[in-house]
Amino acid sequence: MSLNVNVAGSREWAVSGQVGKWPPVFVWNTKTGEKRSRIKLEKGARAVAACAISADGKYVATADKHNDHNVKIWDSYSGNIIFGDKGGPDPIFDICFSRKEGAPVAFSAGKKHFYHWDCGNMKKKKGLYNGNPMCSFACVTADDKGMAYAGGSNALIYKFAGNTTQKTYGFHGSGFVGAIMWLNGKLYSGGRDGRVVITDTATMEQEQAFEFGVLPRAIDCFNGEKMVVGLRNGSIVECNLGDGSMKTVM
Repeated sequence: MSLNVNVAGSREWAVSGQVGKWPPVFVWNTKTGEKRSRIKLEKGARAVAACAISADGKYVATADKHNDHNVKIWDSYSGNIIFGDKGGPDPIFDICFSRKEGAPVAFSAGKKHFYHWDCGNMKKKKGLYNGNPMCSFACVTADDKGMAYAGGSNALIYKFAGNTTQKTYGFHGSGFVGAIMWLNGKLYSGGRDGRVVITDTATMEQEQAFEFGVLPRAIDCFNGEKMVVGLRNGSIVECNLGDGSMKTVM
């Protein structure tokens, strides 16, 4: 149902969530398959709609498909809950951790809402749009400065400081932004226009753009050399960032 790897860390740990009466969440080693812990959501959760593991691998965040769309932050070793609350009446589509050091902070994004989850203060804060149009969000990522970037249904990328919108960016024409990832100072976003745009988050200026022709739904990049993109039509494409050459892996 959901999967996340700590790509901003060692890439050694992953979290995956399932469907079920008491939906299970597993934290496991990507190299050996070793299970670190098994977390069981409460009855009525139905499924793990989204999950995330922190860059240091210490924490796991989950969003379920209960009517209240609960969000919880867990210790990835013990499986003990650290903080949790209701997410509201609308579905959550994605969740991520801030890469900034300190107490774990998470961001969730979904239908007509955005939330900031501060585990240090045990508080959740609903997104404020600061005069920008309110919309739904299909995806969210965060950097090492405490900022979050959410892909909007209106083709805009929203930059949040805490729970407050700082600015919006229109790199994708029309439609919605279906995939987004921050890594090593670069923001990788995929839109309904079929493109993946790479942006320098220090300047928020577009550096590169690659045409895939289909909506990207997942993006990963390694060593700034190659990018792997999962497309809405089920294809997985490897792209060389140097010469733009592409190879369909699946």
